[in-house]
Amino acid sequence: MNKRAQFLVDISRLILYANDNGIRLICFDFDRDESEQERYVFSGKSWTRDSRHFKWRAMDLAIVEGDPGKVNFENDYSEDYEKYEKLGNFWESLGSGHVWGAGVLSNGKRIDVYHFELR
Repeated sequence: MNKRAQFLVDISRLILYANDNGIRLICFDFDRDESEQERYVFSGKSWTRDSRHFKWRAMDLAIVEGDPGKVNFENDYSEDYEKYEKLGNFWESLGSGHVWGAGVLSNGKRIDVYHFELR
């Protein structure tokens, strides 16, 4: 199976895992062009100009709370961090190429809890 197809199968697994654990998700970024990526790099939201979003092998997902649906985009100290971490651990358990974007920088700040990619 090619990587794009595998990515979509695995994202489906992640979404179903989230749903089974009472976590509701929305996708807010999947396909991205070079100018948009350049803006993300310039603003500090990304550190690479070679995003997996270009290759349809990355998706940004956010947890939605309540109705009509509130999204907390304050990922540094998010009340939802434990839920993202659960999703990230599941994602990475799917295989060695599955990367969750919430590493921790040297200053202790968390980065990109929303990002799930297949390398």
